[in-house]
Amino acid sequence: MLKIAFSMLLAVAASQAVAVNKCTGPDGKVTFQDAPCAGKGGAIEVRPASGSTTVQPATAKAEVERINASVAASAQARRVIELDALLIPRARGALTQHLSDCARKRRDLEASQYAYLQNLYGKTHAAQKAAEIVQLSLDCERGERSLGYQLGELQAERDRLARAEPAPQN
Repeated sequence: MLKIAFSMLLAVAASQAVAVNKCTGPDGKVTFQDAPCAGKGGAIEVRPASGSTTVQPATAKAEVERINASVAASAQARRVIELDALLIPRARGALTQHLSDCARKRRDLEASQYAYLQNLYGKTHAAQKAAEIVQLSLDCERGERSLGYQLGELQAERDRLARAEPAPQN
């Protein structure tokens, strides 16, 4: 993109003047066009308003760099807004929902663990529920770590952008 913008700016800057044809139609109406006149009229030379006929490549390159810096700053500002308004709250909500779901599932398992304690089936049932509680605890812990890591990464990106630091290169 930078190469395209730079080459377009250089192409415009390299042309010293633009050929424009001033044409007079049969009804006497004057028009300006880039194609040669079919009837009465001829080419006129149009120069930039500043009177300068050329733009120095260094000036053109500086302008391209300024525009690119402005675009990058705008993209960075949009990303901060996206992080603040959407991604970080969504990640916090996902973590909170995960913790709530885990707590509810654990309560349900613990409540049903000793429902049949009167016989051998009850003891087997209690042991099975205890194993399910352990597995649930491991799954919940793994999910909490993953969601917490994602939230931390989003917050770190937001903090880095707020300080206008460049992103780390991987």
